[in-house]
Amino acid sequence: MKNRRIAVIGGGLGALSGAIRLAQLGFSVQLFEKNPKIGGKVNEVILGDYRFDTGASLLTMPFVIDELFDVAGFKRSDYLDFLPIDPICRYFFSDGAVMDASADKEKMEATLIAEDVNRSTNFMKIDFLIR
Repeated sequence: MKNRRIAVIGGGLGALSGAIRLAQLGFSVQLFEKNPKIGGKVNEVILGDYRFDTGASLLTMPFVIDELFDVAGFKRSDYLDFLPIDPICRYFFSDGAVMDASADKEKMEATLIAEDVNRSTNFMKIDFLIR
């Protein structure tokens, strides 16, 4: 490639992933981010003793991260350990409802059925499509 330069605007996960892939293809990549930290929605807010995720609270497709590390020539497990937790996260809704999300398919389905049978049906359809 003859001195091909690319500017990537933004430092969110999509932009970072794209920049890594482009660099591996031989492009000269320059990344521009307006915020003091990269990561986009993957960030945190700390208020006193409390820490809040601002986004990307759960990782549903770890194989995508593994593949990106592979593309970059690294092994994800040398840098990151993925530890399963249950519940994965807790959702708080404006009506006061609280729901714990689980990686265990049966447990998650039972939670959704308790909330709304249609949610459970839709969850199982989505689960089937991504497998």
